[in-house]
Amino acid sequence: MSDAPAIGKRSPRRRRGLCAFTANAEATTALEFTLLAPLFFVIMLEIMQVGLYFYTSATLDYAMNLSARPILTGSVQNQNLSQSQYVSQVVCPVMPPSFNGSDCPSNVIVQITNQPISTGLAAMINATGDDIVKPAPMGTQQATFCLGFSGGVNPNNGVKGVEVVQIFYPMPVVSLILTAYVSSLNNPNGLFYLSSVATFQNEPYQVTTQNIAQGC
Repeated sequence: MSDAPAIGKRSPRRRRGLCAFTANAEATTALEFTLLAPLFFVIMLEIMQVGLYFYTSATLDYAMNLSARPILTGSVQNQNLSQSQYVSQVVCPVMPPSFNGSDCPSNVIVQITNQPISTGLAAMINATGDDIVKPAPMGTQQATFCLGFSGGVNPNNGVKGVEVVQIFYPMPVVSLILTAYVSSLNNPNGLFYLSSVATFQNEPYQVTTQNIAQGC
């Protein structure tokens, strides 16, 4: 009789070779996943960070458009709102639900300055011309809060001015690269702030209160 294996059956030697090949393939796959998984998760975190950046920036621009108008029309001035009241009553309510939590007033930083119309926003640019001058120290509400005058004209000296409104909000940080960058900024609270800026001249409005130029 022939010693050849029956048709359709594998020899013991062939089975052992196939099992060894399968085991080696599985081990190779596990090793490749172990090496590539950290890089994959880092890339996913960076993609999430980019999405958070655009979302936070768009949110601040939206809030700026809505919260600057009450200053433009004199509503904030005539209500004699303080800086903290302006943040809690005007800015935070126009933030989306993800921003407008109980901690919104403590997270939002607002700085409002009145600049001569000849300089405007240019007066708020730093010496190198590549960034907006931020309140110092960042992370506090102790920034300038000058709401300006009706028609943008100071009744005391007739000087025309424009309002420069800055809103800062800390962006959630999930990126490992950005986390390292934030730690190098030496911010007192270790947060990464995004900002939105608006410049405008107040409309002529009827003055109904005397205290209309807080912080000027």
